[in-house]
Amino acid sequence: MAESHPPANSPCAPVSGSGLLPSVLSGYTTDGFFDEMFTPEGMLRPHYRKFVSRFGPIPRDELDAKRSAVDALFLRQGITFNVYGDSQGTERIFPFDLLPRIIPSAEWEKLEAGLVQRITALNLFTRVRRHITFHQETMERLPSETEFKKLHFFKTVIPENVTLSEAPMSAKPIAVYDASATGAEAFRELANEVAARLEK
Repeated sequence: MAESHPPANSPCAPVSGSGLLPSVLSGYTTDGFFDEMFTPEGMLRPHYRKFVSRFGPIPRDELDAKRSAVDALFLRQGITFNVYGDSQGTERIFPFDLLPRIIPSAEWEKLEAGLVQRITALNLFTRVRRHITFHQETMERLPSETEFKKLHFFKTVIPENVTLSEAPMSAKPIAVYDASATGAEAFRELANEVAARLEK
């Protein structure tokens, strides 16, 4: 069956072999950088075809209006941040793109495996179980305090314990779940260490 294309005045323009390109993106180039939606040759990636077919016809002025509405909502709900040292002193909304980053399942499986590995490794190095041989060996190999600063490590040790494990299940930070817990005190020490280093 031959592919049908919209008329010339449609908000979408045909792109050879890649479906329909929203007019809001006409003339867009990747400039040699990786782009989630387009290949380096400017072709629409297969996993974006359904999205473009549904949302491609939205005119530019309507997209701009939706963007303004989202920005206003973020500002009203306090989804903002301040830039320290900024002379303007104004709140800025967190960057948010109306166009989603779609990740195919095959790519996500690789990303997920890498994230799980990295988080597991970070937990092993930041949440210490002193009774486990691996952690004991790791603590013995840690550098001196002088080397800590050079390597951007912090001296504070976060001990793994039952209270720290229970806090996430209650959807509360440890400082709220049990402010007197050893883990809460350790995180306060870490915060003080970070603040002291930032002041230098």
